[in-house]
Amino acid sequence: MSDYFILNTSNIQEYINKERKLKDYFSNETLEISEIGDGNMNFVFLVKSKNKSLILKQAVPYLRCLGEEFKLNKSRINYEIESLKVFEKLNLNITPKIIYIN
Repeated sequence: MSDYFILNTSNIQEYINKERKLKDYFSNETLEISEIGDGNMNFVFLVKSKNKSLILKQAVPYLRCLGEEFKLNKSRINYEIESLKVFEKLNLNITPKIIYIN
């Protein structure tokens, strides 16, 4: 986990530029980035260009609203990912499409 760092509105552009799938998704367009999460568990951002947008979610290994001393199981995000895959197979139009998992 040496590459692990907390995402924020100042470093997301750099992160996207390093992750090929995300970089290709936006095709070097100018991005507008804003944090939209409520701060309880995860960091959640809206990343928009002129023609596309995505939600970028970082599940940190602790309860964000209480701090790093309140550890959470790192595998917790896997349950959410797997449920989104099941919902997508059910053709639910409200299910977010997963573009990239790191």
